[in-house]
Amino acid sequence: MAEYGMQKQINVGGFSRILSTILVLVLLFFMGACSITKVDTGNVGVLTKFGRVTGDVLPEGIHLIDPLKSSNELSVRTQEQKETAAVPSSEGLIMTLEASLLFHLDKEKAADVYQKLGPDYRAKIVEPTMRSAMREATSSHGANALYTGEREQVAKEIESNLASQLSVRGIVVEKVLLRDIQLPESLKRSIELKQAAEQESLAMQFAQAGGDKFAGVTLHEGLNGVPLISGCVVYFECVVEARYPGGDHDVIVGRVRRIFNIGKTPLLFHVGALRTLG
Repeated sequence: MAEYGMQKQINVGGFSRILSTILVLVLLFFMGACSITKVDTGNVGVLTKFGRVTGDVLPEGIHLIDPLKSSNELSVRTQEQKETAAVPSSEGLIMTLEASLLFHLDKEKAADVYQKLGPDYRAKIVEPTMRSAMREATSSHGANALYTGEREQVAKEIESNLASQLSVRGIVVEKVLLRDIQLPESLKRSIELKQAAEQESLAMQFAQAGGDKFAGVTLHEGLNGVPLISGCVVYFECVVEARYPGGDHDVIVGRVRRIFNIGKTPLLFHVGALRTLG
């Protein structure tokens, strides 16, 4: 009986070693048939096999893939495309417009972008489309309007144009920012003088006692529907933070929610008159 038990134990032990060997061989075969690849944070990996895009897209992290496939990384983070272009006004005047586009790659369309445009899609599609959208938007506005109160409208038109053209190519438009508009110096000066006269008239209207302060004043809507006077140099849109009594009036402290500066020469009330700086 002892001999039989020992023989049975040897058989069981031998079977376990054989099973372990088989499992190791299977694991080694599986690992040999796969390749380890890593996709960095903020990227996706587009898989290709023998130069052909397979359609598979890997998220960030470590992955086991077919050793015959390779991973090509594309960033899905927010990117900024800066552009400076000579653009026309509706009068045919040529101005210099500086703008920035914030965008990111749609990860669901990364394989399509890589296949049709390649990794240099910014140079192939984003830059030329942005330049075209800038010229198209400014050509429907006058130079005076562009330099004064219509920058925000132009930015929205450029953004809408880009979104419609780039979204179908797998690029998501986040925001368009107009950084600067440069006019010929003589035109810029004449516009500033005209604007200063208009600002002075508007300031006097609000300074005088009685009457409807907003009569004939062009307004546009700000945050939460608050009316803003069109053509101002700077807008500070606030919510009331605190209110303090100050004799015959209240002192109101506002928390700034948004600032918009259109880059014009401001007026300063000094010694009983409105004056320009500089």
